[in-house]
Amino acid sequence: MKFLPSKKIIFLVIFIIVIVAVFAILNRKSEPKSPAGEKKTGNTDVEINDSDNDGLADWEEVLWKTDPNNPDTDSDGTNDGEEIRTGRNPVLAGPDDKMEAGMINSIVPTGEKKSSSFNELNRTQEFAQKFMSQYLLQKSLSGGALSETAKEQIINSTLDETPLELTFKTYGASDIKTTADNSKERIKAYGNQVGKIIKENQIGINGEEMLTIIKNAVTSGDKSNLGEIENIINKFTKIIEGALKIEVPSNATDLHKEFLNTTSKLTENIIGFYRIFDDPIGGLASTSEFGTVMKDLDSLEKETNSYFEKKGITYQKTDDGYYFLYKYSLF
Repeated sequence: MKFLPSKKIIFLVIFIIVIVAVFAILNRKSEPKSPAGEKKTGNTDVEINDSDNDGLADWEEVLWKTDPNNPDTDSDGTNDGEEIRTGRNPVLAGPDDKMEAGMINSIVPTGEKKSSSFNELNRTQEFAQKFMSQYLLQKSLSGGALSETAKEQIINSTLDETPLELTFKTYGASDIKTTADNSKERIKAYGNQVGKIIKENQIGINGEEMLTIIKNAVTSGDKSNLGEIENIINKFTKIIEGALKIEVPSNATDLHKEFLNTTSKLTENIIGFYRIFDDPIGGLASTSEFGTVMKDLDSLEKETNSYFEKKGITYQKTDDGYYFLYKYSLF
């Protein structure tokens, strides 16, 4: 197959996605607040919102589960920012509200968040939440000041905990409709059925062209450029749906399972590209796995050709089965 994109294109896309991810994390905020609450922190020149002027930025209030519009969430006479700086629980009224390190760590990264933007987190949001959680923990334990080394350690540890493996729906033998008819005629008909689905959902684009679309969308900041990617996802989804309805000769079960899982992995990979604006780290995972997915397609084509060759079955270019054997490079 001649569909693998050049390393230059892949590296360029990865670089762009990393830049987008960094900016998404650094600029992540909770819901916009009134300009009246803006202030500057004592350790940075970056303007942030502190709607209730309690010394906690609004995004920090989200993580600590305190009320961004109430300077003293637990109504014990000490404002939320001061409680955190002195190692006290801002959502538990004093005087018995001292927090140990374990308590701080458990309060920040887990539990139901008050902001809906933290529900059902994607990879970028998970990274941002873990980073901010560790940042708040270390900031609290150090008395409010972090060295450059400490900041670097937080970044590295968070990156190490961020999985970049591609997850996708897998199919087993129980998901496949089978028939005991393993005759040559039935197997050939099976190939034509799969080929017809592929033929009806041809993409008409190669891998390098697809990555170029992603690159152009990210560099221009124009989501509308991803419309063609959405069309590709819809076609792959139809291929999977159609393949699940086919009655498969029992001795082709393994081949059909590989066909479904390879297509599922490819579809999830491209969905990661499509969601790149909302989840740039997920987009990075898709880019990192793209070459592997393409190799999986190459292996599938070889396996498909070997299966039908052993059965003595061939297809002409006018046959639907031809698309199954020779046109499922997809790109």
